[in-house]
Amino acid sequence: MQKEFASLFGMLSIPFSIGQFVIEWNQTERNLIRLMAMLEEKPPGRISDEAYFAARDKWLDVHYTEWMKHLDKLCAEFKDTDIESDLKSIVGHLPTAIKVRHNVVHGYYGGTFEDGSREFKRKPRKAEHTSDKITVQMIWDWIDQIRALNSVAGKLEIRLKIDGPIRPINSQL
Repeated sequence: MQKEFASLFGMLSIPFSIGQFVIEWNQTERNLIRLMAMLEEKPPGRISDEAYFAARDKWLDVHYTEWMKHLDKLCAEFKDTDIESDLKSIVGHLPTAIKVRHNVVHGYYGGTFEDGSREFKRKPRKAEHTSDKITVQMIWDWIDQIRALNSVAGKLEIRLKIDGPIRPINSQL
């Protein structure tokens, strides 16, 4: 529905879609922070509001590369458990998602072309200046990728809340 709404408004559709991307990314950050906090509990599982807010304050103050290192560490810590594959999926998708996030959030959006696309420019630190066209469909494809990442993190969080402590894959319990 949101995608269809965005496409109805021509020039406004790209700013609307960028805004939607930012909202989806914020949800992803919250989900990943909560998930990391839940996995740090002994035993892993539910966390208090205080634990979540402490984790949020900690993780929003560091670069995303630190998130990656910590998630890699958690993968190793929970090796051979029933959540290892979900953690590896998150770790596998996060670098691309972070790159897209940086491009969308820090990009410069110039004039509109006849086909409805906009000029998109980005100059990351220590990298070459880039210029490209960006379309509403491109942004919504990125949103779908972020939602897929959110889905894996959300399902894992629910399993932790319901199942409690992590069990080895070959456990008979």
